[in-house]
Amino acid sequence: MKNSHFNRVLISISCFLILAGVMAMLGCNSRGGGPATVQNSVQNPLDPGSTVPLPSGEPIINGNVVDFGKTFSGFDSVGMQIRLSNLPDGFNATAKVKTAAGVEKTLAKASVPFDGLALAYNGADLFDVASFSTIEFSRVLPAGAKVEMVDMNAVTGEAKPTPAVGASGISTAGVRASMYGFRRRLDMSGDGKVDTNDLALILGWIQIGRGIDTTILKLRAREIYPSLSGNPLFFPTAAEDDLDGSGAIDTTDVAMTMAWIQIGKIGNASLIFSRAKEIYPSVAVTPTRFPADPVSMVGFTYTQVDLGGGVLMDFSLIPSGSFNMGTLALTGNPHTVTLTKGFYMGATEVTQRQYARVLGDAPSGFAGFSERPVEQVSWDDAIRFCNRMSEMTGLTSCYIASGTDFIFDADAGGYRLPTEAEWEYACQGAATGTIFAPLAETGDGAWYSVNSGGATHDVAQKLPNGYGVYDMFGNVWEWCWDWYGTYPTSPQTNPVGSSGGTYRVVRGGSWSNDATLLVSAYRVIGGPASRGGYIGFRVVRSAGTP
Repeated sequence: MKNSHFNRVLISISCFLILAGVMAMLGCNSRGGGPATVQNSVQNPLDPGSTVPLPSGEPIINGNVVDFGKTFSGFDSVGMQIRLSNLPDGFNATAKVKTAAGVEKTLAKASVPFDGLALAYNGADLFDVASFSTIEFSRVLPAGAKVEMVDMNAVTGEAKPTPAVGASGISTAGVRASMYGFRRRLDMSGDGKVDTNDLALILGWIQIGRGIDTTILKLRAREIYPSLSGNPLFFPTAAEDDLDGSGAIDTTDVAMTMAWIQIGKIGNASLIFSRAKEIYPSVAVTPTRFPADPVSMVGFTYTQVDLGGGVLMDFSLIPSGSFNMGTLALTGNPHTVTLTKGFYMGATEVTQRQYARVLGDAPSGFAGFSERPVEQVSWDDAIRFCNRMSEMTGLTSCYIASGTDFIFDADAGGYRLPTEAEWEYACQGAATGTIFAPLAETGDGAWYSVNSGGATHDVAQKLPNGYGVYDMFGNVWEWCWDWYGTYPTSPQTNPVGSSGGTYRVVRGGSWSNDATLLVSAYRVIGGPASRGGYIGFRVVRSAGTP
């Protein structure tokens, strides 16, 4: 695809955006050309049983001119129409809009059915019309007429998919399978519908090279759409989200999704093709799938370790690979890291039950809740847990005591703490084919200050990331093996951190922190003997070791 075509779509998309959230409807009654009656909310014509709050600034009707009291611009134009109701039989009109650039555009009857009179540009919505604040009708509006700015993204009747009940049994091979129900195709924000927020997230994701850093993605999506209210919870995959069968999520899919919204979210392939080609002339085929259709979520397979006494621990295989570690703003010296060995990571933080089974008790501030993560444990405590768990399961311990410190035997096959690089790599969720984004801000991915109620919670109650690992953000901070030090500037292979230091690295945030700390690159420090009601850990084991 040519850059000029991509830029055309980018300019077109970036050319209509700023309402979102409620992206409300504006309602008014005209009486003799006077101001509209002040209302706090109006009926949602797409869902008669609900109302939509009015934004501040009431519209003014003066004869055939309506002044909305605010400027509509940016992504506002996607899925939005001007609708008139309370009209006498047979009333018809067109309208003119003068854009901020001084270009006059005509609005005519929309192709999407409506009981009253719906006006749109090119029959679809207000695409390519923004920005504007007033409209001039071709005739004086009759007394009692109501003019509304209607956002078709604001349909409230779309139900979220019902999660399927997945398998939770334990097979004789020590492997547990899990399935997490359904999502909707191209619903990146995970709110059960596909709308303008998802368009901005999809386009932003493409523009950042389809990367999985949700912080960068949100920044780019917000540049495209300043009113962004969704968060990236799911990443698209070619297997499930490609609309045209090209094998990739690209500009054609964005154009088709925009067209689908503009024609009223109707699964009509020919209409979508026709409109998408107007948006993006390179569109060459009709869609084979439609946005917002239910898609089965990826299931995860866990290897289970039996600790005895009916206590099990689930592990998820994290494959080898390369990734970008750190960010310039948070850590300095962002660099490429290659992990040549896969590893098994605990699917959850170590729980009070598991800790007590291995070491005899669980010194937790939130004691008595066996499935909550253990806390009030130091780095030294976590090392002792790893060595004891290795002994219990017949594996070689990874840590050798040396005075008050420990030596790490990277070739041993036992359980251990993740290195800082392994933790960040696993936190990012899956470099290819990611389903779950490692994001907490919606409350779907983490227990943190906004939703924790000031306490830890049972593990695995929030959505896992793309590797099937739970609570990488929030609940409790997690100890890593590494001494804290300045990042190197050159690419690294299998790094294990500084050779010495004063503090160990802690990652992931806790129940007491706000969302600004719930970022995969964020690192803090703690002395090896430090304890707190907000620090725990999870364990890993190198794959392919005896």
